[in-house]
This record gives sequence, structure tokens and C-alpha cells, in this order.
Amino acid sequence: MGDPRYSKLADGTLMIQNTVDADVGVYECMAKSPAGEAKSRAAKMHYQKSKVKPHFRRTPLDQESEEGGTIRLYCAAIGQPQPDINWTRDDLPVTEDNRIQV
Repeated sequence: MGDPRYSKLADGTLMIQNTVDADVGVYECMAKSPAGEAKSRAAKMHYQKSKVKPHFRRTPLDQESEEGGTIRLYCAAIGQPQPDINWTRDDLPVTEDNRIQV
């Protein structure tokens, strides 16, 4: 219950808000009292993914740099499933090396 998206209601119901892939699993309820304990049947949580076209949350901005300087070109995209981000320079793939990190 350390995740703020998880909460236990007064009647013992587990509520999970903003479900994600990591929430998928088998859930069981356990009731305990001085008279003993009981365990519920297992309930499997399925995650029904809807496909969402990728869109950018953050895009690169024009920058200037002196020779030998460092720049950061930010890019962040969301979608379902999570999109991969690739970079190109003059229509050729950017490859990482000791100067370029993606």
C-alpha cells in the first residue's frame, strides 16, 4: 500500500487509480481477527490497453553552441504502447559515441 494510487476503502475494498502495466497480477483479500483468518479467492487484474498514437510532451528547440560546448536536445513522447524515440541528423540515424549520448 506504499503506492499513493492504491487505497483501501472503509469497507475493505482495494481501489487502484490510474492503472498501469505494473499493476497486473493476482490479488487476494485476507481478513484477520482474534477468532482466526480467512483468505478470499484470487482475482486476476487484466490491463486492457487501448492504443494511443504517440504525441510529443517535449520537443527539441534551436540552440547555439561555441566550438567544444555542450548542448541538450530534449524530446519526450507518450502513447500506448510507449513509443521508442530515435534521432536523425540530416536524415541519417544518430549513433551514440563518446561525444553523443541519447
